Amino acid sequence: MSRAQHPTPACAAVCAAASVAAAALAVVAAPAASATPPSGVIPIPLGTVSIAGTDVTARVIVFSPGGTTGWHTHDGDVPGIVTGGYIIRTLDDCSVYTAGPGDPMSGGGAAHVGTNTGETTAFLWSLYIDQAGDPPAIDAPAADCPEP
Repeated sequence: MSRAQHPTPACAAVCAAASVAAAALAVVAAPAASATPPSGVIPIPLGTVSIAGTDVTARVIVFSPGGTTGWHTHDGDVPGIVTGGYIIRTLDDCSVYTAGPGDPMSGGGAAHVGTNTGETTAFLWSLYIDQAGDPPAIDAPAADCPEP
């Protein structure tokens, strides 16, 4: 067999180390399981603009009746406005904010969950302002709060 089919011992060691590193990276880079998975919520991306290391992404978040984002946080700022229906936002300190059409809603910092407890679809127009490459949301453990 040719040399290409039989790696040298040094190459075999490097290839083995690279394989172990790749496997470890795959475990680390794999998305974490949601503490409380979202359901009945569809984020619709509208576009992203990158400026000096900052991504600004516009999205419409559509909440079906009973839909929830699941508990999560954001690294950056997420200002938004509810354009239809009602969304209840519960923070990890169990404070609750209900927003309806025309009401602002923001989501930066503290862990929170957004829920549509109404009987009609709710819409949240949001801007995600993050460092370039950051995920739009990060799963967080559920706070021990009563259901809205």
